[in-house]
Amino acid sequence: MKTFLSLCFFFFLTFFISAQDIPKSELEEIVVSATKSETPLLEIASSIDIIGQEQFKASKKSSVIEYLRDVKGISLTQPGGMGKVSSVFIRGANSNHTLVLIDGIEVNDPSSPGNAFDFTTLNIDNIERIEIIRGPQSTLYGADAMSGVINIITKSGEGETKISLIGEYGSNNFVKSSTGISGRNEQFSYSVGSTYIGTDGISASSSKYGNNESDNYYNYNFNSKLGYYFSEDFLLIGYFKYNFAETGLDQTEQFGDDPNYTYDIEENLFSLSGTKKWLDQKIESKLSASLLRRVSHAIDKIDAAHPQTSSYQFNNASRIKIDFQNDYNLSKSNKIVAVFEYENEKAATEFRSDGLFGKYESIFPQNEMNTKSFSLLNQFNYDGFFFSSVGLRVDKNSQFGTNITYKLAPAIYISDLKTKLRFTIGSGLKSPSLYNLFDPAFGNAELKPEESLGWDFGLDFFASDKISFGFTYFRTNYKGLIDYNQFFIPINIAKVKTYGAELELKAVDIYGFNININYTYLVAEDEGQPAESNELIRRPDNKLNFNMAYKFTEELLLNLTYKIVGRRYDRNFSTFPSTRVELPKYSLLNLSASYSLTTFMEFYLRVDNVFDEYYEDALFLGNYGRSIYTGINLTL
Repeated sequence: MKTFLSLCFFFFLTFFISAQDIPKSELEEIVVSATKSETPLLEIASSIDIIGQEQFKASKKSSVIEYLRDVKGISLTQPGGMGKVSSVFIRGANSNHTLVLIDGIEVNDPSSPGNAFDFTTLNIDNIERIEIIRGPQSTLYGADAMSGVINIITKSGEGETKISLIGEYGSNNFVKSSTGISGRNEQFSYSVGSTYIGTDGISASSSKYGNNESDNYYNYNFNSKLGYYFSEDFLLIGYFKYNFAETGLDQTEQFGDDPNYTYDIEENLFSLSGTKKWLDQKIESKLSASLLRRVSHAIDKIDAAHPQTSSYQFNNASRIKIDFQNDYNLSKSNKIVAVFEYENEKAATEFRSDGLFGKYESIFPQNEMNTKSFSLLNQFNYDGFFFSSVGLRVDKNSQFGTNITYKLAPAIYISDLKTKLRFTIGSGLKSPSLYNLFDPAFGNAELKPEESLGWDFGLDFFASDKISFGFTYFRTNYKGLIDYNQFFIPINIAKVKTYGAELELKAVDIYGFNININYTYLVAEDEGQPAESNELIRRPDNKLNFNMAYKFTEELLLNLTYKIVGRRYDRNFSTFPSTRVELPKYSLLNLSASYSLTTFMEFYLRVDNVFDEYYEDALFLGNYGRSIYTGINLTL
């Protein structure tokens, strides 16, 4: 409550700051993900956040997941430290209800039981910006976008040739090296880079309970984006990403040290897209095709600590997707976006274990599922005052037939008050995973898609060209969520409701300071459970982020991030039946500084968890204490 009152105070304070005309550059920042076409942020009603180069330069974090921690409406876990499985919850929904895209290409894992995406191996070096859209987005993006979309947009070559070199060293023998080259001539653009990250890590099972075996991690990533401009109206882009990572794991119980439990993953992502503008740019057509290939192994061998326990898991997944989009600019105030899609997912898994209760084997032979889709979005702009987008989508799936989703998103900008009022309502859809449908032992071919209906209302107030305030109230109801019966068979039974509020205050370039304060209040409840135990696990009820960047001189940039994560619950699955456990709230302070010695050489220092606070995002699993990193960045 104190946090809420403080932010309200900041809100009313802005009314007393002399209002100025807001530059178009502030209100017309271009966003792609909300409408699948370039649209000024002012015209979008959806709740959206953009993480860009300014944030990357200020805080010097290495991974996408660390930036997502600071975004309102998002809570996440990465228990066990760097390289361990991560889960991102948008507005309290399950992690597999978020669709993740790289340059518009779907990268959720078809072989995982929930078709979720693991951010573990996604580093920041080749990324231009990240767009986060909250609320159901299935109308444009189909299944997996029940609670939101995270679109990661990679760098494109621009201007003269640039070469970048990054080297970093830090706590737990953390080593990072990154190289990149980019540029563009009249017809050809290129951006190519590679990154290596390695660390001894920490114990995935928390050291608080006596676990002391470090679980190392290393990751190699290569990416390239090549573009050819046949003309200003015709562009061809090819993208390739390769990633290999290996990490040590532990068991999830209190005393979970396991010295030879390892997990490795290899990913390949290809895409080719062509964009053509017609009829004096009144029509823009884009045809794209992509292939995702993902193979992973988790191997736990017998050891002295676990002389009777071993396991082997193999996952092999692929996704082919073809997308044909046409944007029709009917007038300056009206645009129609029509999208045809075809998607084919394949997956095969194998699991074997041996333990106290004997041998177990689960072989899931390769199965596949395809979906044909058509979506239509109408965008309208009336005199820079009223904006709306209305969308409808039809999905025809080879397994469960035809489904329809919709979205309505109007917004009003009152220029005299420097205020934008916005509202969205939309339905969401989540397809059952291949594993839940077809697993020979525990699959259920009769499963139906999970469904959601969500709405939000908000306002954005621009006190001046430097200070703004935003407020959003949201609510989403989920039905037919997949849960498991007493025989571990998945069925559509669970009902969940989530609601809450998001507040944000931004101050830009005030005496050298850039400040962002955001707060999230969340209620996420399983309606099938008793009121005293119906809160969904690992979702904090309150979260506050404070970020301040200060340009001390032209060469020296300082950054401070302070966060408070509120009370949340987890379950102790090592007991039978499992018991509910409350995890205490915690706060973290992170500091960083960068100094430009020359125009092409920059040194930086980052200190995470300055006060060495102990906390658990998930029961019994560890997180980093105080960690110090230093690096150098060369741009030639």
